[in-house]
Amino acid sequence: SVIDVARLEESLRLNVSTVGDGPFGIAVSKDGARLFVTDIDANAVRVLNANTGATQAQIEGVASPRSLMLSPDGTRLYVAGFDGGIGVVNTVSNTMDQVIDTGGASIFRVAVSPDGARVYATDRANGNLLVVDTAEGRVTHTVPVLTDANETRDLFVSADGERVYVTNQNSDDLVVFDTATLRVLRAFQIADGPRGVAVRSQPFNFEPSSEVAGKADFDANGAVGFGDFLLFIAVFGLSEVDNGFDIRFDLDDDNRVSFSDFLLFAGVFGQAVSP
Repeated sequence: SVIDVARLEESLRLNVSTVGDGPFGIAVSKDGARLFVTDIDANAVRVLNANTGATQAQIEGVASPRSLMLSPDGTRLYVAGFDGGIGVVNTVSNTMDQVIDTGGASIFRVAVSPDGARVYATDRANGNLLVVDTAEGRVTHTVPVLTDANETRDLFVSADGERVYVTNQNSDDLVVFDTATLRVLRAFQIADGPRGVAVRSQPFNFEPSSEVAGKADFDANGAVGFGDFLLFIAVFGLSEVDNGFDIRFDLDDDNRVSFSDFLLFAGVFGQAVSP
């Protein structure tokens, strides 16, 4: 479907003749003249005329392709292989230049850093975030998306390239990574199996605040210390339906004491609290 974003109405619908149930992933060329769509059952990427939907080329090379993402200059198209591998398509010649080995990891979503130096990919079955060096054409980092991650699906890279947002569908998480360190900054519990994610233009501030420090001083001794940690772990894992749940320890206000609360607590550990 082609949507007129000013009127918020569908202006055109293109029929795509695919082998199975229809197109899945989609990307638009820099000039807007071509569409790239994945044909899952044909193990191919189709190149379409954006105005008519006519197929201009069919590019094979990645088994069971899912999502697509163009490089910043539009010359390369990265293709997620659900059965493993990340395809690299030359959009000038419409050829598959390389399939990056992912060690059999099932790739659902790919995203490219603003400078084009990295491709991030979700390894859905193993709950990992993969980092690819595009110059070397190989996976350089495999990072767990929380210890209990399940069905790691979508991801989004911030406009400044400093954050990566990743969803875990079956464990209901949204996880935020720092791209410089690949360290988890925050984790949020989101109900109903999150898959897609988009990020507003304004950046989120994940620096621990004095307000959080004040809340985390559970023993009220003027600092967030080991005594507070002992109190915190005693209720870790409890939610509002459990006996012993104490809202004081729910630092992110999601009605449970979870890993995201621990990240907030760890961020202010050792801080003095203003009276």
